[in-house]
Amino acid sequence: SPLARAGGARGGVPPPPRPPPAPPPPRELVEQLREAAVPIAVASSSHRMWVNAALEGAGLSHYFDQTTAGDEVSMGKPSPEIYLKAAKKLGIDPARCIAIEDAPAGVESANAAGMKVVLVRSELTQDLNLTSDWQVNDLTEFKLTWLSEPSADLVGAA
Repeated sequence: SPLARAGGARGGVPPPPRPPPAPPPPRELVEQLREAAVPIAVASSSHRMWVNAALEGAGLSHYFDQTTAGDEVSMGKPSPEIYLKAAKKLGIDPARCIAIEDAPAGVESANAAGMKVVLVRSELTQDLNLTSDWQVNDLTEFKLTWLSEPSADLVGAA
């Protein structure tokens, strides 16, 4: 995130006003992942304040085992740092993780971390040739069977 790179969130300085992060995943998906005992983390470039507000506003914060935000890393996406940190917090090898991404920098970040990637197509990504393991139009197309393909444990929402 620009905040993390500029250091503006450090030293107790509040983050500047900015829009909240991308909407969290649909409740049905996180409930299915919970029922399947899949650890779930958020790895968002946004400031923790915005991430927490988005998850709490959607009533989803209790579903996530860990949250890693842009103000916790020294380099934002496309650096793999945020995804590596999220996997480390869960104690899971990044190669056993699936990242859900909707932005080019996030796809690059997750790939660099060695994770499998689900690309949620959007106007931003439709004409780009991005490397991902799966592509969906929205998260209702996510298949729980994908979790067994890479022996994955984690789904990281971006």
